[in-house]
Amino acid sequence: MDDRPDPLLRTSALPAGQDWWKRAVFYQLSPRAFQDSDGDGVGDLGGVLRRLSHLDWLGVDAVCLGRVFPAHDAGSTDDISSWMAVDPQLGTIDQLDELIARLHERAQRLLLDLPPNLPSEPVDPKARAALRQVAHFWLDRGIDGFRLSARAPTPGWTGEIRAVVDQYPGRVVLGEAEAGDPSRPQMPLNPALVETPWDAASLNGAIDGYLRSLGEAAWPNWMLDGPGRPRVRSRLGSGQAANAAVLLLTLPGSAVFQAGDEIGMADLEAPEHNPNPAPFRWDATEKAGFTTGEPFAPVGGELKGWNLADQKAAPRSLLQLYRRLIELRHRLPVLQDGRHERLGGDPEVLSYRRVGRAQVLTVALNLTAETRTIATPPRAHVMLSTCLDREGAAPTALELRPHEGVILSG
Repeated sequence: MDDRPDPLLRTSALPAGQDWWKRAVFYQLSPRAFQDSDGDGVGDLGGVLRRLSHLDWLGVDAVCLGRVFPAHDAGSTDDISSWMAVDPQLGTIDQLDELIARLHERAQRLLLDLPPNLPSEPVDPKARAALRQVAHFWLDRGIDGFRLSARAPTPGWTGEIRAVVDQYPGRVVLGEAEAGDPSRPQMPLNPALVETPWDAASLNGAIDGYLRSLGEAAWPNWMLDGPGRPRVRSRLGSGQAANAAVLLLTLPGSAVFQAGDEIGMADLEAPEHNPNPAPFRWDATEKAGFTTGEPFAPVGGELKGWNLADQKAAPRSLLQLYRRLIELRHRLPVLQDGRHERLGGDPEVLSYRRVGRAQVLTVALNLTAETRTIATPPRAHVMLSTCLDREGAAPTALELRPHEGVILSG
């Protein structure tokens, strides 16, 4: 498979600059679960390299790469060599260097998950020095930043990491942190859309409250799920998975989603029992195109339709919707910098608009399994429907089908 960058596949190129992450779409993937390249049933870096064309086609700007380090004793700082190496089952450090280079050729970035099992407090100077050494090691190799696991202690470790990352222009730290922590990541991961009940009133309150709470040094960002959290389709159902994608990719700030969300992958078991995602479903064959061996975990049922090959061939699939939404984010300045304003109306429809200097977009998401009717702005046009089957002039009273969301211009 030719994995050289193809400019025709990329929906956009991310602008250069120190604040690239403020407009980015982050794609979070576990190398163990993405693609196996050697037949041992476990995904690896060779598999990620093999599937780079999917990232091009989808249009994501950065990859948050799950754990690649060899396992080591929890809390141990005596041997940091494992934090500066790649688990042999996942590949080699040369392959990771190649992945960095290949993504940079595509104007895409790569972030690493840092080990979650660090000592609870970095009081030992030796531990502090070790962590700084690890951060320098990866940043010097070209890594564009780090994602801190929710289990990573703060504020001590976060401060140590930020102190190093801030020495490298254009690098970023993602992670969960307490509000007001001066050493918090540039992008404190925001679980509001994960933890909020899926109704218009609750979502409006969570969105407004989060945007008001941000300090000057923090940047808004949104996610729908993540390691150890329920998959969005499992939590909301198949009908609302498309509306969730629209919400994620039209709110102000950066967006983070997990590999497999774009094809509606669901949980095979409770994520708290197994935080590692199931193998990615590339096609509808018995092993989902993930491996030629025995997959490390079941690929699950419902393969037909809920895999990449089927959805790529279907013009109105969830996968095609994700691609269209990412393309719109890249193309329209109003989705990058526009002001967010909540709208009233039907309490079962989540409505808001993005107001830019040259354009206003209205987003309306029917959160029910019933038809709803909304009033549209004057001279409004349907730019995108989650059903991917209508565009053009909108009537003054627009009927939203069950679970349908729309983006209106004008």
